Amino acid sequence: MKEKRRFENPIYKRVILFFVAAVIVISAITLYNDYLSVRNEGIQFDEDNLRIHSDYDYRQRVLVISSSAPTQFQGVEEANGIYSVLSKSNIGYSIEYMNDNEMGDLDTHKDNFYAIIKEHVNYHKDYEQPFSAIMAGGDAALRFCMDHKQELFSNVPIVFYGVNDIDYAKECVSDPNVCGNIEKIYLRETIDLARALRPNADEIIMIHDLTDEDRADWRMLQNLAPEYPKYKISDINTGQMTTEAFCETIENLNEKAIVLCSHAQKDSAHHTFSTVKRFKMIAEHCNVPVFTCYMEAIGNGATAGDVVYARDCSMEAAETVVQVLTGAKPVSTFSLQSNPTHRTAADREMIKKFQLNFGALPEDTTMVNDASQYMREYQAVFISFGIIVLGLLVVLGVLFYEYKILGVHISREKQAEDASNAKSTFLFNLSHDIRTPMNAIIGFTDLALKNTSDKKKVEEYVGKVKVSGEYMLNLLNDVLEMARIESGKLEIDEAPMDLFNELDHIKSLVDDSAAKKNLTLDFRNKNIVNNVIYGDELHLRQIAMNLLSNSLKYTKDGGTITYIQEELPYDREGFGLYRITVADTGIGMSNEFIGHIFETFERERNATTDGVQGTGLGMSIVKRLTDAMGGEITIDSELGKGTTVTVTTPLRIANQSTVKYSEEDEEVFDLNGTHALLAEDNDLNREIAVELLQENGIVVDAVEDGSEAVDKVIEKEPGTYDFILMDIQMPYMDGYKATETIRRLEDKQRASIPIIALTANAFLEDKQKAAIAGMNAHVAKPIDINVLCSVIGNVLRYRDYRIDNIALSEFKEKYHDLGCPCGYFVYRAEDDENILYVDDATMTIFGCDTKSEFMELVGGSFKGIVHPDDLDAIEDEIVRQQKASDKALDYIAYRIIRRDGKVREAVDIGYKVFNGEEWLFYVYIADVTDLKEKE
Repeated sequence: MKEKRRFENPIYKRVILFFVAAVIVISAITLYNDYLSVRNEGIQFDEDNLRIHSDYDYRQRVLVISSSAPTQFQGVEEANGIYSVLSKSNIGYSIEYMNDNEMGDLDTHKDNFYAIIKEHVNYHKDYEQPFSAIMAGGDAALRFCMDHKQELFSNVPIVFYGVNDIDYAKECVSDPNVCGNIEKIYLRETIDLARALRPNADEIIMIHDLTDEDRADWRMLQNLAPEYPKYKISDINTGQMTTEAFCETIENLNEKAIVLCSHAQKDSAHHTFSTVKRFKMIAEHCNVPVFTCYMEAIGNGATAGDVVYARDCSMEAAETVVQVLTGAKPVSTFSLQSNPTHRTAADREMIKKFQLNFGALPEDTTMVNDASQYMREYQAVFISFGIIVLGLLVVLGVLFYEYKILGVHISREKQAEDASNAKSTFLFNLSHDIRTPMNAIIGFTDLALKNTSDKKKVEEYVGKVKVSGEYMLNLLNDVLEMARIESGKLEIDEAPMDLFNELDHIKSLVDDSAAKKNLTLDFRNKNIVNNVIYGDELHLRQIAMNLLSNSLKYTKDGGTITYIQEELPYDREGFGLYRITVADTGIGMSNEFIGHIFETFERERNATTDGVQGTGLGMSIVKRLTDAMGGEITIDSELGKGTTVTVTTPLRIANQSTVKYSEEDEEVFDLNGTHALLAEDNDLNREIAVELLQENGIVVDAVEDGSEAVDKVIEKEPGTYDFILMDIQMPYMDGYKATETIRRLEDKQRASIPIIALTANAFLEDKQKAAIAGMNAHVAKPIDINVLCSVIGNVLRYRDYRIDNIALSEFKEKYHDLGCPCGYFVYRAEDDENILYVDDATMTIFGCDTKSEFMELVGGSFKGIVHPDDLDAIEDEIVRQQKASDKALDYIAYRIIRRDGKVREAVDIGYKVFNGEEWLFYVYIADVTDLKEKE
């Protein structure tokens, strides 16, 4: 009996898997710890510290009223500082943010803002433990507290911090129950630093707006003017300018000017910018370096400054609160304190950009955007990342074969031998194709670490690391796509598309690669009469790109690649026959290999192909996608002369009007200031999402699972959250269950919060599950923030157009209990009403075994589902009910014709849904023929 090879022995497989899993776990822990250590050295955005745990029985409790917003750098830093002090003394706290950016001119708008904050404070007083002290952060908060002291905070100590108006602060501390620290702005020190870096300057310009802090900074500069008699003093008030006018102004400033910038977060159109966004705008347009006294601006556009640390200010105030509440010192003994915490900070890139003298900076300057420091800090991150990716792919490869994806219907002995050979071939290819980018990742990381002083080289090396990482991601995607096809889960998602536009788009994807090899591209259309068709754009593009990728790989420098889209004569009504031809002057293939080219993991190996990356999955994927679309593929090739591949497939013709050519009329939804609840169980994914959302002006509360999301919705006042971003796979309660729970809440405002799935579950059926659970839309990870913001805006605009999960469940339960076959399908709300998705149960109702049979029976449209004699009446009834229902709901009865010709009675419940991208109808259908016959 033939001895088993070690790899085929289950014991050895388990040892291998255990070893690889251990490597992954250890590497992941190392990666996470290194990441945290790097983060902890700088200023942290510790989101957990912003949470309010009102149910905890603290010994004493403090109410913090902050002038900032929770998305602002300063607001986060304040909260972190307060938490770090109060938590050690078992003193709880709640934070109320005033967001003074939105107040503009305080004298004009303070009544409205004060009324809102007063209402919030009263809520805290009514529903939380009595407050032992009040902390006021910033000028606006202190003014509010003092104006309402007798009404709201009688006999309660008030400790303020971060206040810029010194005169008002002195007035406040005359009250023996009030003390605090002023946030000294080191404007003189910043000006002197700027003078050292720009010795030839002759003017000082301050950029500011009308908010309290900026007004105080501008007054301070005016008071300092006598100390700088040689300089002209002027200002730019962004609150009186449009953003366009501001950008134009700073593009043409006096080249000898010292430019100082406060927060400058408002413009004349009442738009509000975060400090980070404003300074990035300044960096893009300003023709001279800009200096500031605010740390969050350094590294985001400001060149340098003597900066204040908000965390230290709030920590000092919190320590005062602890001493007051523990009886160590009375409030009156603290009176007025000046915060001395400051240091020089500079952006290395901006110093180099404007060719300033590094020697003019103090020795203890905190330097940001320092490439050498970054590379040193993240060395372990690069290496750990590589080990994790390598380990995951090896595990994937082993598991892939463990479940017999390569199995063929032959004898067991022959099957085992073929599978073993296929495994060996796959592992050989996979090993080679993983090692190639891994060598690049490790090698270029090592080179970057050795050349940290040369920014250009570091950027080049990191860019190559990124390219190698993208290749590994594509490799993983190919393996997963093949697994999905083999498991029978491939879905063809037809939508209107323009073949002319598609040709231009595909060419744009390969232009750069072709240019690098000096290849000539010949892209053209031929005999296309019906250019607008219904097709699966993703998979059609995947076919085209796989074919073109092979041509790019195997065509030598100076060669030619031809890509032709052609419409052929076709006699099937409503359809066109289309052919894609990809021809190249590459190395060609042997006849022997052409016979095996569509087999999984097959690659021809010879001297001319050994240096080319690939797993041998591309053509297998093309073949299976073509078959799924009812098409054919042929190959003509000759060694040394090139290859021609043709793919021919029938596609349904669409009306020209179904494709939108312009989005100029689309209204951009302003998300700035909106409040989101994010449910995400992965710490790193959660942090990435929070920062991306905050950069777009969105206030974010984050939780770790679905049950916490439900608790947050119940805990917060109705209307607190504008929308929820919900992961699907989470512990304790997944995203579907959490959504269904929220939709069943008694409070209608809470129950109707827009919910968007933000998940790595990205297949078509995942989108359908999200919609049926009651979600408004589905966005796939990794996050493209532009796509996400667009979907959020659209969902907020059409928030009521979603499935009512409760009514849907009642419909399903009713007819299931009555013994009626039930299923669902989805079609687009367009003139053609083309069907996007149909489940197996619906196909059974219509007597069809496959989706192809069903689509052929009904012509791919809802119009084909309804009996022709009932169609007009049913469409009129749908329109009538949809207009009359605030839930975009209709409930109708009609006849259908099965594939065997039998007429059946059906009822359905339909929802008009806007999924963030397009209008759809979700329809649950029940065959009630037998039920009616019994009646």
